[in-house]
Amino acid sequence: MIFQTNHLPGRNVTLEDGSTCLWFGGTDYLGLGQDPFFLSKLQEGMQTFGTHYGSSRQGSLRIKIYEEAESALALFAQAPASLTLSSGMLAGQLVQREITDLARAAANDKAGCLPVRYHYAPAVHPSLWGAEYLPCTQEWNHWAQSTIRKIDEDSEMIHLIFTDTIRSPWVESFDFSLFEGLPYNSRIWLIADDSHGLGVLGDNGGGVYRRLKQHFCNNLIVIGSLNKALGIPAGVIWASESSVARLRQSPWFVGASPALPAYLFALISLLKQGHFNNCLMSLRNNINYFNKLFQPDTLFCHLADYPVYCSIHTALFDYLLQYQIMGTCFSYPNPHDPPALRLVISSQHLPEDLEKLAFYCQAYEIECL
Repeated sequence: MIFQTNHLPGRNVTLEDGSTCLWFGGTDYLGLGQDPFFLSKLQEGMQTFGTHYGSSRQGSLRIKIYEEAESALALFAQAPASLTLSSGMLAGQLVQREITDLARAAANDKAGCLPVRYHYAPAVHPSLWGAEYLPCTQEWNHWAQSTIRKIDEDSEMIHLIFTDTIRSPWVESFDFSLFEGLPYNSRIWLIADDSHGLGVLGDNGGGVYRRLKQHFCNNLIVIGSLNKALGIPAGVIWASESSVARLRQSPWFVGASPALPAYLFALISLLKQGHFNNCLMSLRNNINYFNKLFQPDTLFCHLADYPVYCSIHTALFDYLLQYQIMGTCFSYPNPHDPPALRLVISSQHLPEDLEKLAFYCQAYEIECL
């Protein structure tokens, strides 16, 4: 069923028929869509930079806010360098277009003689799909162990490993320590999409780059959408300085419109003033409170300190809707995929919102399971 609204949802969503529901959907984990401080900084950014920038980043006139934002994002993730783009999808596809050449250069394979093998994780996001992509139905841990064996069997090849850091829509975390058994060399790369971990997981919400770089170092690229927890309609790539420098020269970067400078101004302001971290603390308090009210293990797939609760019990969507509580339930990313019921807690929710959600989730368990 499709519902229409003419308003951006926050704690609540007002539907086209005038009814109002508590909103537990979307990916605005830190609740920045209607955050007054964020809006004030965005307005200040628009007064300075206008509403858009219609030019290539490699043009003869350059706006410094891009380099300033990229320095701030590199520091945020504790990465050597970063590059911003207009979306996380474009960030992933830019890396896909250039990763083979990047890997060959790192392996000093100027003649292009080394064979390349592509290892795609189960349910990896479409942002990282390339021409060689084939769906994988294994469990992630089994896939990782199988990938390690394949690399050990032919370490002379270039190996490119593509994975998400948090699975979506079905919530699942991954044990990247499995890859610590791989030999460190310039021919093994990890490319990870951290869109659903960024802003929520890691030190101060900085994501996974710091943890993954301990083994992959210069052979690590992390991409992400800033338009989820961080509320910025843009994408980002974190990598070594040399990799970012090469990506900056790609036609896929040079020919693309950049992220909006006003939003990057707001991003810098929120990072400098610790506002993202304040929102993250509120979010974690809300998660902990909900988990005390309701033990979600029977009804939901969920992770500690993570705001998404996913269930195969799709009838819960209509059950909650009777009590003016709305989550999301649809097939993703393919139209024939099984629908996933997702409930998302944000930093905006009040204790009474969580109490109501917990009460009716418990009632559903008692009445329907």
